Parts: sequence; C-alpha cells; structure tokens
Amino acid sequence: MRNLLVLAILLLFNSCQNSDPKTVEDPIQKGSIEMIIDIKSITRSLEETTELLGVATIEMHSGYPCEPKGCKRATFKNGEIEILYFEGLPKRITINNTKDYTRDKKALGYLGLPIREPSFINPGTVIRWNNVEGLREVSFFYDYIIIDL
Repeated sequence: MRNLLVLAILLLFNSCQNSDPKTVEDPIQKGSIEMIIDIKSITRSLEETTELLGVATIEMHSGYPCEPKGCKRATFKNGEIEILYFEGLPKRITINNTKDYTRDKKALGYLGLPIREPSFINPGTVIRWNNVEGLREVSFFYDYIIIDL
C-alpha cells in the first residue's frame, strides 16, 4: 500500500512538472486569437532573425533610441517589420501596417505573449504594457506596434 502511495505521488509530481503553464492563460493555444508574430522568436541576433523572416535591408540609424553611437536598422518583409540592433542585439522592434488594437486588452496575445491588464490605455491612440516577459515596453498604436527591449 505504501509503495502504491509513493508511486501515485511520483506520477502526480511528474505530470505537474511537464505541464505547460502558458496553455492555461494563452488564448492562442485555445484558438481564440490569431497571432501576428511570435515576438519571442525575433528578439534574438540579426542572423537568427534573418533565418526566420528572410533577407533584410540593412542601414545605419543614428536617431533615437540609438544615440550616441548609432545602430543597425534591419527591415524585413517590405517594411512590415523593422528592428533596430544595438551592439548586435535588438533594441526596438516595430511592426507596421497593423489593425487598430488600441481598444483590445488581449492584444498581447497577438504577439504570442500572455494576456494581462495593460499599464496604460488611451483608446484609439495607444494601449501599453510595461515589463512583459523580459520586454521593457509593448505599445499598440492605431496602425503599428512598438516593442522596446
């Protein structure tokens, strides 16, 4: 009887350890939101991102947020995605030509991120979250999204 109890506890512990906590609160897994892009897949080096998104147009950028040294601006998919790389790592990601998500409190799900309450809302202008999954700020504007890392 004691061996049976130990076996049951081990099975329970193992099944809890292998569960995916994101499945519980991730509407994408439930099929209720169609993801624009998995933002975590493009928060890596330029080489890794190029493998996922294809060839980039690269130029130097000297304005904000790359001051004073400047950084590389990589543009993918005919300008739909723009990533500023500072010292080899992404600093800001812009996704252009999007729908207006400024009234959608579940908008983080479109980027493959867990849903939570926004930090700031101005419907029709911006909806913003701070400190999400290692991202400094995620802002949805009426036709584009900015992610600051």
